[in-house]
This record gives sequence, structure tokens and C-alpha cells, in this order.
Amino acid sequence: MGCGCRKSISALLAAINICCVFLVLIAFPRLFPRKQVLDTAHTCDIVAMKSNQKIPALPSNEAPSNKCSKVRNLAFLKVHKCGGSTIANILQRFVTRNQLNVVLPNKDTWSYGFNHLGINRNFTMKSVIPIPRNETYNVICHHVEYNRTMFKKLLPEDAPFFAIVRDPEERFVSAAFYYQLVKDLKRKVKGFNRTNYIFTEWLKNPRKYTSAIETSNHMAYDFGISEMYFHNSSYVDEYIRSLDSDFDFVLLMDYFDESLMLLRRKLCWSMKDMVYLRSNSGKNKVDFALSEDDRKLLRKWQMADVAIFEHFRARFWRQVESEGRELFQETAFFKQILRRVRDYCKYGKLRWPSVDIASSSWSESFNVTVEDCKQMETGELEFVAMLQKSAWAKYNASLTRS
Repeated sequence: MGCGCRKSISALLAAINICCVFLVLIAFPRLFPRKQVLDTAHTCDIVAMKSNQKIPALPSNEAPSNKCSKVRNLAFLKVHKCGGSTIANILQRFVTRNQLNVVLPNKDTWSYGFNHLGINRNFTMKSVIPIPRNETYNVICHHVEYNRTMFKKLLPEDAPFFAIVRDPEERFVSAAFYYQLVKDLKRKVKGFNRTNYIFTEWLKNPRKYTSAIETSNHMAYDFGISEMYFHNSSYVDEYIRSLDSDFDFVLLMDYFDESLMLLRRKLCWSMKDMVYLRSNSGKNKVDFALSEDDRKLLRKWQMADVAIFEHFRARFWRQVESEGRELFQETAFFKQILRRVRDYCKYGKLRWPSVDIASSSWSESFNVTVEDCKQMETGELEFVAMLQKSAWAKYNASLTRS
């Protein structure tokens, strides 16, 4: 047989062998070790970490897998003039959707202060609407002065506590217009209309013109600090340390959406759970300015509020830092959702049954309906009245069954 013929036969046999190996690889993959594939993936992770490269987030059309369960038991301290009404609406809707038991004031609906649970002296079990036997309260989210004993008595042990604070200067301005301080000053202070520094005279002696508690140190008051200790720095510092151990998270109104996204992670709630329309936001009716002397006096009068704010602001940024920069990407995405929801609830609900939000790295797909808009637009007092009616109906029905 010629040399050329032998070479052709050898080439043919080699090709047949290669085809056989290929077929075996396809038909019987488990004959070969899987560890090589895993080691390769592990090596890629190590390379990424050593080069400080961020592992890419999920594609925008791929929803994340939920590895935690939604927190259903919680307490929110609703601090005055700190965006609490907006947070309360988020919680009231969550309570309604999940049929939870909320701690509600046992007061005649629409009577004065019927949405307030009470202060330390009168916040007792008798001041709360009862629930059916063998059930527990799930949520506190209405106005009340912080009372550690009652909070822990009412809620399960695993319930996290959270609150919200605001830059004391911004909170003061908001309260000054809301509680009619500006109106009083306009009536009482000579030359009020001839200057934009409208708070200068008041800051020299706040008690001369109006009750100082409404505008100064009201955050401290809501956190349970008695007025007699507002300017006792050692007492305030010690009290803040106890608050730090009680409260799992404190939002900053000044970074409202970032706070909500961080809270969402802690509660394992969906993006739809956090959607809102801003509630009870006041508008300044008079142009004003604060001098540097005004600001110094304001910090002096609001010593307790300043201490609380600065403590929880520092803690907030430590928590943000531990989450990483992706939190800000998530917040930017959330703001886009809020704009779409706002446009739909204000204009689009008259034309379409819902607005659809596609899935993303941070959220499964969801829609916002006309009914969702209606709940977000419901005022705080009206929502409290509806919850009270529902709570009494549930409790009375349980009595007839027993």
C-alpha cells in the first residue's frame, strides 16, 4: 500500500476518534469533574476582588431573588414636622394590605387630638383600642411621646423601633409657619414687615411671644425628654445613649429617599411598599432670612434637638457607608419611580387603569392603580378614622364569636 494511502487512513481514524470523544462529552458530562468549573468561577471572583472591580449588578430586566421575609412587627416614632405624616401613610397602607393590628387611640373619632395615642402620663392600655383575644399588636405609627415601657409591652419582642429626625434649623422654620408663630410675631413685633430677619426678636426671648415647646426641642419632647431637661447637657447625652440602644434605625428627613431605601433593606419590603406621595408639606408664606447671630441663638435654644440630630445623623451615615454606593443607585431608581407615580396619580389615573413599573436590579415588576393613588392621597386623620372603624368592627365581631 502506498505511503499516501496509509496517511489518508491514519487521518480518517484520527477524525473518527475525535468525533467519538466529542459525542461522549455531550452525552455523558458527569464523567468529567465539575470541580474545574467551580474553581474557574472562584478564580474569577478572586481576580475581581484583588483588582477592586465591582461585580456587575443584575441586568435591568432581571428581578432580585428575595432571601428574607418582610418585617411585619415594628414601631415608628412619628416626630412632629419631620416628614412623619408621609411615613405614617406608607405604614397605614402596609397595615391595610396585610391586615395587621395597629395600635390606635381609644378616642371618639374626629374629637380633638383623636389621632394622638397620648403622652407618658396617659399612654396606657386603656388609651388603646383593644384587639381580639390571642392576637397581638403589630404596628405603632401614630403620634405619641416615646414610652419605652409601653412600646415593649404592646409589641412582640422582635419588633424593630425606628424614628425620623430633621435638621433643627429646618424643623424650626417649618414649625414656625405651621404653628402660627410667624403670624403671632407679625402681630406683636414692631417693624416686622420692614425686615426679612423675622425671627431675630423672638430668638432673644422665645417665651415672651409664644410657647417655645412647639418650635424648640420638639424632637427631644417626642423622644420622651421632659422639658425641664432640655438644657441639661449631661442628662440629654445619657438619654441619647439609651435611645441609641432602643432604636434600630433613625431616618433623616434631609435625605428622605435614601433613608427609605435603607429602611426598605432592613425591613425586607418591596419597592411598591415604599412608594409615596408627599403628605402635609407646608409652604412658607413669608420670605425670611436668618443671621449668623440668629443661628447661634437657635442652636442654644434647641440644644437637646441639636444633640439628638447630630448623634443620629452620624449614625445614619455610618449605616449608609456600610451599604455601599449601590444604595445611591437604588435611590436614583426609586426617585424615577416616584416621578412616574406622581404623574400618574395627578393626571394619568383619569385615562389609564394603572401605571406599570418594570422589574429591575432592586425590584420585581409591579403596578400602581387608581386605588393605590386613592390611599396615598388619603389624609392622615381620615386614614386614622378608617383604621379605628375597622379595628372596632374586628374587635366587636370577636366578642360575638366567643
